[in-house]
Amino acid sequence: KKVKKQTSFTKKVEVETSSTYGAIQVAEAGADIVMLDNMSPTKIRNTISALKRKRLRAKILLEASGGINLRNLENYVKTEVDVVSVGALTKSVKSVDFSLQIIVPKAKGRKKP
Repeated sequence: KKVKKQTSFTKKVEVETSSTYGAIQVAEAGADIVMLDNMSPTKIRNTISALKRKRLRAKILLEASGGINLRNLENYVKTEVDVVSVGALTKSVKSVDFSLQIIVPKAKGRKKP
């Protein structure tokens, strides 16, 4: 609540939590975005239900994060969160070493620049 009072209305306040209780607390305190960190899809669905019962769901943006990869992404998308963060896209990337060589054929009667 203190942060919301001291920040511009143009700034969003995001709070990370790993529990349903924490999500309810920060939503009641006025957070704009609640990051549900390292929660299973089932726990996220239960948290969303709890937020709906308290009429807090419509007031916040929910983000799922932590432990999400391309194999389980669909399970998280189905939970009704607004945003899903997939750290595996940047943390587990495999590099490819390649080069690109362009060979320009010599034109007849043309001088090099």
